[in-house]
Amino acid sequence: MLKRILSVVGGLFLVVLAVGTLWWQFTDVAQHNRLLERVGLRQSPLAIATTSLEVLEKRRELTVQETRFATKQVSRHNLLSFLPIDLLATTKTLMVSGNVRYVIDLAAIRPQSLSYDSATRTLKVRRPQLKIAEPQVQVLDMATMKDGRMVMWLTGSEQELDRRNFQKAIQSFRAAAQAPALVESANRSADEALADQFLLPLTAAGYGDVRVEITS
Repeated sequence: MLKRILSVVGGLFLVVLAVGTLWWQFTDVAQHNRLLERVGLRQSPLAIATTSLEVLEKRRELTVQETRFATKQVSRHNLLSFLPIDLLATTKTLMVSGNVRYVIDLAAIRPQSLSYDSATRTLKVRRPQLKIAEPQVQVLDMATMKDGRMVMWLTGSEQELDRRNFQKAIQSFRAAAQAPALVESANRSADEALADQFLLPLTAAGYGDVRVEITS
């Protein structure tokens, strides 16, 4: 009796083993990973994404878009401000370009920013608000023009006019970078760039079927 039971159990084991082997051979890697994930023999996509945060935090920030602007600024100094006489005034014009970067603070993405829906195979990432970095003025591309050189020399106002023009250029770049169309484009780029940061390690771990959804 015992031999018969053992024989049946052994036969069932061989059948299960054969079916399992056939299933393993004729299914793809994604299905294998799902099975291993369910039985606890493989890291879950959420665990892999959480581990990836350590690498992202070291990078500090991610530039998702960079836009170049150009501006022309004019500042004026009148020797006698109460008399609108051009002969007693001096002006300096600054023409310069600058770059503005739109960035994501990667260190602001915490484990609490991540969630995983196993039913839809979707990793959800809550993205930090997009930041606009301080404009970077292209000093080598600067061009200036002077008017009223004698008054400028007598009053020593050239440095003050340069300072005013530089500040106005920075303000101009900041304002231009806030244009709705540019911000919208940067947000789209931010979502795509951040999704890639999580898709790469997931794909490398064999989870190419997992979708990354960015929320804000």
